[in-house]
Amino acid sequence: MSFVSSCRFLSASSVAFAFATASLVLGHGLMAQIPASGIVTDASGVNIHFTHPQEGELEMIRAAGFKWIRMDLTWEATERKKGVYDFAAYDHLMKSLEAQGLRAVFILNYSNKNYEPLRSITSEEGRAAYARWAVAAVQHFRGKGVIWEIWNEPNIEGFWKPKPDVEAYVKMARVACQAIEEAAPDECVVGPASSTIDLEFLEGCFKGGLLEWWQAVSVHPYRQGGPESVAAEYHALRQLIGKHAPTGKKVAVLAGEWGYSEAWANFDASLQGKMLTRQWVVNAASGVPVSIWYDWKDDGPDPKEAEHRFGMVERQHFPGRTAAYNAKPAYLAAQTFNRELEGFHFVKRINLGNLDHHGYLFERAGAQCLVGWTAGGVPASVKVRVSPGTISAVGHLGQVLPPLSGGELQLALTDAPVYVKFQEIDPLLRQAMEAVPMKLTVLPCAGDRAAVQVTTYGEHPVTGKVKLIGTEGMEAQEVVQSLKLAPDQAATTVLFPLKASASPSYRLGAELEVNGQTVLTVPARHFVAQPAELANGLRTFVTGDDKVSGEAELSRGTAPIAPPVGSADAWRLKCTFGAGWKFAQIIGAEGARYRVAGVPEAGPIDRVIRFGMWVHGDNSKTALRLRLQDAAGRTWQPDGPNVNWTGWRFVEFKLDERTSHWGGNAAGAKDAPTKAVPVAPLIWNTVLLLDNPARTACEVEIWFQPPLLLEE
Repeated sequence: MSFVSSCRFLSASSVAFAFATASLVLGHGLMAQIPASGIVTDASGVNIHFTHPQEGELEMIRAAGFKWIRMDLTWEATERKKGVYDFAAYDHLMKSLEAQGLRAVFILNYSNKNYEPLRSITSEEGRAAYARWAVAAVQHFRGKGVIWEIWNEPNIEGFWKPKPDVEAYVKMARVACQAIEEAAPDECVVGPASSTIDLEFLEGCFKGGLLEWWQAVSVHPYRQGGPESVAAEYHALRQLIGKHAPTGKKVAVLAGEWGYSEAWANFDASLQGKMLTRQWVVNAASGVPVSIWYDWKDDGPDPKEAEHRFGMVERQHFPGRTAAYNAKPAYLAAQTFNRELEGFHFVKRINLGNLDHHGYLFERAGAQCLVGWTAGGVPASVKVRVSPGTISAVGHLGQVLPPLSGGELQLALTDAPVYVKFQEIDPLLRQAMEAVPMKLTVLPCAGDRAAVQVTTYGEHPVTGKVKLIGTEGMEAQEVVQSLKLAPDQAATTVLFPLKASASPSYRLGAELEVNGQTVLTVPARHFVAQPAELANGLRTFVTGDDKVSGEAELSRGTAPIAPPVGSADAWRLKCTFGAGWKFAQIIGAEGARYRVAGVPEAGPIDRVIRFGMWVHGDNSKTALRLRLQDAAGRTWQPDGPNVNWTGWRFVEFKLDERTSHWGGNAAGAKDAPTKAVPVAPLIWNTVLLLDNPARTACEVEIWFQPPLLLEE
């Protein structure tokens, strides 16, 4: 969830355009390679790590309704001797897939020590050898409907040594793609299978001309938050593709790998299953024609190791049993999605009055299905106007739910999606307000200005008015400002001059009016500045593994540019981390203990609290966190986002019962609750923590401004 936001929907034209973009894969006669039917279940796939399936394994995959299998086709394993290619293991896999009606996405990876010393391709000899091998593989399986992917995650060090190099990747990919085009022009080639939607790396690929050969751009949109945030990133990616693609060529976006590990902090198998359904529905609404879930089965025995717990089934195999593996909720969620939406195509997202409330309408001949949930963390009840009658409902794991009554449909939303089934086309549902979401974000006041950011994911201009509402502790000279967003403009910041600086504690909300109607309302939110002394004596140090090198330098100065609102006065943090576990902490002056302003003086804090701060990122992929200590002596660590952007961004850190915490003694705190929630007062432990989750050597430079407390 962004800083303060709500949403309604203006038109469906951009959704239709996005879907057409994803479906109409032009050039090289490749229409049949990437699904163009519009049927959402044609997209479902899963990543595997084998060429010889266990007994009943592929049958279980097919029983869940999957259409695609993604698998490494490894160069070094298939060309052990220079110029001698052996695809026997993959012949076995292909025969097994064909028997189950499954299609393959084969990743042409990685390097080969016959030609390259590292996991990358940087020499002319290596590029030529990789291209020859890739052509041999494509010709060997030509005509079998394979999607060929050029490498896997070349934008991270684990898969391109010694460090990512987009120019080197482009040189390799150009040679390989051109060779494949000449040898087998009817085959489908995609890339670069980037880790996250790394727009900087992706644009480097596009500038290098790779869209001339790629029929789709494949990305891995991993995140530990909800999948709903991917819609804006898909939009930004499509804008880049449109900027660089050859004239007249439509290029799809594939979610080539994306999953959730139940071993992540605050995750479990139940939440993993919910995320699968939400991910696939959002992908369908975004016009993504192939969605590959990572992973098929757990890869190891350690329940605390994230890489071991991405599977939708458990690791142990049971030969002779109909279900060859024990299914986890994610498997049941996939099976339910493919069963309940079989034959359906996406129509529109229904307006449910709030950006966090999601309702997606799907149709097929004579039937409709509305899939709904909330991403706001709190259950909600919404009303949808439909025709009278009894309506069936199915839970995301396939459980039959109590029937619903039509007329004014009362829909209970939780974080678990529900399928609401209509046995005929309901014209009222078709008429419901629809379209691409717009987001209204109230930014913190700075100096004598307030600011509201308006973002659209559409392709058409927006003209309207922005109005401040619910103001307390601040007064604007004018509460209404005009708004204009050009067709190629995704966002703009509307500024409101104030009569005087806002008080340290103030409230502010906003409304957006388009064509004379209020289409977005953001209720007033409470902003609380933290003690000024907190930011005056900051210092930093590095910690982690003593065997790993690390340095950090903190200084205060003027950032190269200012945030959208406020001055450029900020703190600069420069870090150098060696490979391994090392992170930097920024704390207050020695011996100082500053209380968090804006929370109760005592007692359990049983509501969600957020903190926000402006951060100037460097796309280093480092992770931002805070640390606070409560009255029970426990340390709480609210997580922020990974720094996958450049420039200024206002970021949030959420503190609630799901936040990671350790130490202390809840029973020893006065009025401590039975469940694990923070107990006031809260003390600032770490103003900002910069972690290096990739554990690779890196240099980082970010700027930041002091945090605020945020409350609804």
